[in-house]
Parts: sequence; C-alpha cells; structure tokens
Amino acid sequence: MWQLYWMSPYDETIVLDADILFLNDYSYWWDYLSKFDMLFPNTIINYRQETINHTQYDKILTEHNFRPAYEKMFYFKKGQFAQEFFTMLEQILKNYRSISTEIFYDYRPTSLRTSHIFPACIKMLGIEDTVYDKNNIFKYVDMKLSCLNANIIKWDEDLEYWGDYKEYYIENFKQYYPLHY
Repeated sequence: MWQLYWMSPYDETIVLDADILFLNDYSYWWDYLSKFDMLFPNTIINYRQETINHTQYDKILTEHNFRPAYEKMFYFKKGQFAQEFFTMLEQILKNYRSISTEIFYDYRPTSLRTSHIFPACIKMLGIEDTVYDKNNIFKYVDMKLSCLNANIIKWDEDLEYWGDYKEYYIENFKQYYPLHY
C-alpha cells in the first residue's frame, strides 16, 4: 500500500478499493482535489444519503481516539507532503507488531487492517486538520453493515436494488456517490 506513491505514473491520483462502483461522472472532482496535497473523505454516507457517525464505523478507532480515514477512496498529489505520508505508512507497515502496541495500547488488532493503519499514520504525522474534506464534496457510500442503520445480514440479498451505471437505486434511493460494496 505504501508503494502507491512511487507506482502511480500520475502527478495526481485518486486511489480506490477494487470494490467501488462509480455511478456518475465525477470529473469535476479533479478541479476541486487539485487544491489539496492529500485528501480523505471527511464523512461517508449510507445508501439513504445519511451521514455515518465516526463512532459506528470502527469501535477500535473510537476507543483509541482515532478518527477514521475512510481510506477506501482518497486523493494525493505527488510532492513532499504525500511522500512523507507514504514514507511513514511504510514504516508503520514494516514495523506493525512493535508500533501497534504503542498505537493501540488497550487493544492489539489481530490483523493488519488499512482502516487502522491510515488513521494511525495521519495522527502520527499530526495532519488531521489538513487531510479531511471539510466541504464534504469528496465522499462515498459505504455498504459496510455497521453503516447501514438497519438490521441487515447481506445488503445485496436483503435490499432491493436496480439500475445501470447512469442511474442506480437501492430501496428507491438514487445513488449519487461512488458505492463501496
């Protein structure tokens, strides 16, 4: 994951998880994102367009006073700022066993998860005030079960959905943002 900075042939990159669907044209994001060195969504939403509370996203992060990074989709511009971030990310990944006891003092995660590593990197660098999209333009829909605010076991079996790449609906709610499923 830390190699993204050096692997990307582009000066500006939007990193996406493989299980994200782009359901609209988001080309207007480039003008907006180019104003930043690195940007993570400030909030994520569920399929009803409801904002997901940070506390329900990941209890381990909440208990250790870490803000989620929502790293399933983020932007970076090549330069010193992003290079320092990815260099720190490399150190955390390579030394996770020893660093995790300092980061998660009350709980040691049993597996290496990007949802824990990215917030730790952001906090260790002290860049919390600069990397989150305070305008809430850059965000995505998360279909993680803890985000749905419903008693659902498998969303793709328990919810009605239909449409195509131009118009996609879940339970009569049109999806306007990228969908992480």
